[in-house]
This record gives sequence, structure tokens and C-alpha cells, in this order.
Amino acid sequence: MSIINHISDIDELLSGTAYCMDNIYQGFKQFDAEPLKKVTCFLDSIHKRVPELTENIVSASQQDPSVSRYVLVPALLGQLQEDVRDMTASVNKLVEDKILFSDKAVTEMNELFKRLIELIRSLQKLSNNEDDLTRKQVLDASHKLYELADDYGISHEERLISGICNAYASTVYIKMLGSVKNIALHIKDIAGR
Repeated sequence: MSIINHISDIDELLSGTAYCMDNIYQGFKQFDAEPLKKVTCFLDSIHKRVPELTENIVSASQQDPSVSRYVLVPALLGQLQEDVRDMTASVNKLVEDKILFSDKAVTEMNELFKRLIELIRSLQKLSNNEDDLTRKQVLDASHKLYELADDYGISHEERLISGICNAYASTVYIKMLGSVKNIALHIKDIAGR
């Protein structure tokens, strides 16, 4: 099997990841668990494909050493999926427990979701054409997203201290920030391949 087929598989997994993030974002915006149900089923199917894709790429790399740079991509995609699963669980907790974020936290999370979805789509574009400009844009955007989530964490800490945010909502917000940062790191690792 050629690397083109594997790139197609990677593209399909990234497309699915964007689909998942869109649904998580819808669940967050609408305060509705229904879109999250689609995510869980899809993540389970992705999880099952990662080992096979890894084996196929390892096998292809033995025939063509230039393919070896892709060997870790499926594992990184698997880790990214686990972070998406964590984000799903966080939004689900918000909805089930009727946890409300402050207006500022909602605005921040909306911005992070938009950038995250855009970043995943940019990574998908990179997987299709592998040009250096797109790679640089993805690497820069993932770094900026990580830093933005970090900055939002500092702002959140100040809101928590001043009493604007409550401790119960804070736990979920911080977990969501952690998921965003982890996803940004995995995207950066994948783009660097």
C-alpha cells in the first residue's frame, strides 16, 4: 500500500476530528448533550483504526525509508483523540451538572473552540499538500493557541480570586484549557513530521 493511501487515512481521521470538535463546540454553545453523543461513537471508531494504520505505515517504511517520518503520526492522532474525548467529557459535565461559566469564560472558550477547529482543518490541509508555508502556519498557530489557553488560565485565576468564577466551574474550565493545550501540542507534533 502506498503512502498516498495512508495519507488518505490520516486525512480521514483529521476530518473526523474536525467533525468531533464541531459537535463538541455545538454542545458547548447550545448547552446540549445531544451533539456529544455523535462524538463518542466516532472517537471509538478512530481509536480502533490507529493500531492498524500504525502497522501499515511501519510496513510501508520498511519498503520506503522516506515514509518513516509518518510512523508516529497515528499514535499522535490517537493521543489527540483522547484529548478530544476529555473535552467531550468536560462539556458533557457542564450540561449534565448545569454548570455555568462566567460571560468572560464563555467568550474565551468560544475563541479557543474556533481557533482549535481552524487549526485541525489547517493540519488536514497540510496532510494533503505538505507545503512548507502551511506547515509553518500550523506550527505557529498551534504555538499561539497554546499560549492563548495559558493566558486565559491566568485570567481565570484572577477571576477566581476576585469571586467572579466559582470553584466548581473552575475545575471544568481548567480541564478544558488543559485539553486545548494538549490538542495544540499534538497538532504541533504531527505538523512537525
